[in-house]
Amino acid sequence: YQRRVHGVSMERELGENEHVPKVSAPLFPKEKDEGWWLVIGDPKKNQLYSIKRLTVQRKAKINMDFVSPKPGRHTLNLYLMSDCYLGCDQEYQLNFESKEGDEEDEEEDEMEQ
Repeated sequence: YQRRVHGVSMERELGENEHVPKVSAPLFPKEKDEGWWLVIGDPKKNQLYSIKRLTVQRKAKINMDFVSPKPGRHTLNLYLMSDCYLGCDQEYQLNFESKEGDEEDEEEDEMEQ
């Protein structure tokens, strides 16, 4: 099995003087910042490989570490899910090849939307 690091970059479309607004959640007891979950998984096998939560102001870069399945060609899904908003979740396919005996591979995996 191979340890993989997949880098994910996010950038928000904001004007020069704009700031990320607080979430409109009138029933929540305090002000809420939006949060995002990044999840790498295989829905066919119901297998979760990596999960991280982050907040994004203008830009964010995060490394998703996971141990790849057995050697061979694989397709996993990367999910970007909001903890505040409906309808803005995204899903991407990660295509990569895992080789036996490799310790770590930090190459960019192919990502398809």
